[in-house]
Amino acid sequence: MKNLIFSAVLLASFSLISCEKKTTTTVNEDGGTTTVEKVGLDKERIDSTAQNVKEGVQNAAEKTGEALEDAGEKLKEGARKTEHDIREATDGDGNPKK
Repeated sequence: MKNLIFSAVLLASFSLISCEKKTTTTVNEDGGTTTVEKVGLDKERIDSTAQNVKEGVQNAAEKTGEALEDAGEKLKEGARKTEHDIREATDGDGNPKK
């Protein structure tokens, strides 16, 4: 969950960074110039960043899944060992060894 939130914040940050400022200067017929500045988004940079974030989220999800599988296997192994120890201690009949 933390990775997902981090990825969303990262994407938002890169979206802000991906703003570009375009300056257009035109020369009028009388020789004067007009300069217009526009702030817009750099679509290519945003798409690239989104792809990187998507890959990062997928990698994090895969690692989380692998860690959960590993933890599940360790829990199963521990339960089997505990069950074996209980049977050993009670001769398998539920009563303590005499």
